[in-house]
Amino acid sequence: MTRPLTLYLPLAAFESLVIAANGRGKNVTINRVALAGLVMDHARVLAKLGDLQIETEESYAGCDTIRKART
Repeated sequence: MTRPLTLYLPLAAFESLVIAANGRGKNVTINRVALAGLVMDHARVLAKLGDLQIETEESYAGCDTIRKART
């Protein structure tokens, strides 16, 4: 059985970023704590996808830095 993936960025912060971005290609201001959480979440999701042997389009699966994001 798989464990749930714990995300660092709170849902409220994520939702406010989505609203602020108003779609793709818009500049958004984000504080460092939220940015760090977003980057950690991204790395952890990519690592989990690699563990599940799901190929990613950008081929992150072989990246050592991403692989170290596993917990």
